[in-house]
Amino acid sequence: MNSIEESLNITSSSNYGLTLAEALGAEGTHEAVHASDEEEIHKDLADANGGTHRTEKEFEEKPRKVEQQFRDELAQIKENE
Repeated sequence: MNSIEESLNITSSSNYGLTLAEALGAEGTHEAVHASDEEEIHKDLADANGGTHRTEKEFEEKPRKVEQQFRDELAQIKENE
């Protein structure tokens, strides 16, 4: 929580300029993919149990994509206000 709050004021952070609730939403969508996307979970379990190894890029690709979609939709909402 502290690191998210601090990131709100760091100009190089993707959370810069967001409210705490908006930043939590963005971070939450990212983590939700790790926690609930069946395909991603199966790939992670296979990796952890000696199956096909996933690089960090592969591990983070879909969560980052979903997080960016959240951020894009949020920006669009703000533009239309």
